[in-house]
Amino acid sequence: MRRLAPNLFDVNNRLYAHLLFWVAYYFYRVYMYIEYYEYSPITQFVELPVKVAVVYVHMYFLMPRLLRHKKYFYYGISLISLVFVATVLQSEVVRGMIASGIYQFNPEFLYSPRKFSATASHITMILFVTSAIKIMKDQYLLQQKLQKVESQRLRNELTFLKTQINPHFFFNTLNNLYSLVLNKSDKAADAILKLSSLMEYVIYESDKKKVSLQSEVKHLQDYVELEKLRFGTELKLEMVLPEEVAGYDIPPMLLIPLVENCFKHGKPDKNGLFTINIEATIKGKHLCFSTYNTKVSHPIERGKATSHYGVGLQNVMRRIELIYGKRADFNIKELPESFSLTVQLPLEDQRKEVPLEA
Repeated sequence: MRRLAPNLFDVNNRLYAHLLFWVAYYFYRVYMYIEYYEYSPITQFVELPVKVAVVYVHMYFLMPRLLRHKKYFYYGISLISLVFVATVLQSEVVRGMIASGIYQFNPEFLYSPRKFSATASHITMILFVTSAIKIMKDQYLLQQKLQKVESQRLRNELTFLKTQINPHFFFNTLNNLYSLVLNKSDKAADAILKLSSLMEYVIYESDKKKVSLQSEVKHLQDYVELEKLRFGTELKLEMVLPEEVAGYDIPPMLLIPLVENCFKHGKPDKNGLFTINIEATIKGKHLCFSTYNTKVSHPIERGKATSHYGVGLQNVMRRIELIYGKRADFNIKELPESFSLTVQLPLEDQRKEVPLEA
């Protein structure tokens, strides 16, 4: 997307900004003293180069080389010396105007304690103002840079977290397909097509920011059908999916790992029955997705309830947090012989984009 407004801190724009500042400063000084000095425009114009020089020496030499590196003693000495030299130079400029007949007063007044301290105070004030502007500008640029780095870090993390389906699944499915082919089963051809489609989705579609909910659900169904080949009759599976899912987008590979976790970590219960329930419903502008699976009974250690969830599930939880922030809801319920989760995600119209949240 092209930026509509120019960057104020680009080199060319920065030059214009500096020029505008000094022009504004010049007219401000003329306005302040025109009532007292008839030749204020000339005086301010002649004094301006001294002030410009001292400001840029301070901003681009003393601040970056001494103040930024916390060399406070040397910075203080250098600042005092700079103000002193600038005060003398400005006084000499005015002395030259007196010599040329523009001003009619005793030149010794320029070095009187009152006049000298007033000139030094004014130079110090302009250094303070310009330094404050530079510090605010540097802080703004730093903040912009940090936001850009953080945004890139989150995007890199999201890319990393888009983990593919466990490779063991593909190996196991290929073994099952091999058995089906050997037995000349009618299911072999359909299983190969499903596996091919799923692999294409995992490899090529997972890099996208979003895919259609219809595509995610379709490949979820393919994944479940392939897993059913592995477990055969020992698996009792119930899956309820909405009939109408068109018109919505969702980040890719967000639902499939949730189901993969059921097959990977689920086990038959004490009665020898391996049960998995999958349900997805659309309520208003939200997708409610839940899974349930039986597992081996074992004591749940305090503080370690998520230790057996698997990296895939933890990655999905982190992805949901990064993409949706507080707009999503993720609940997990673990019992000695069962594990269930429910995730509620805001659905986005295909014409809109899901904002990235930190």
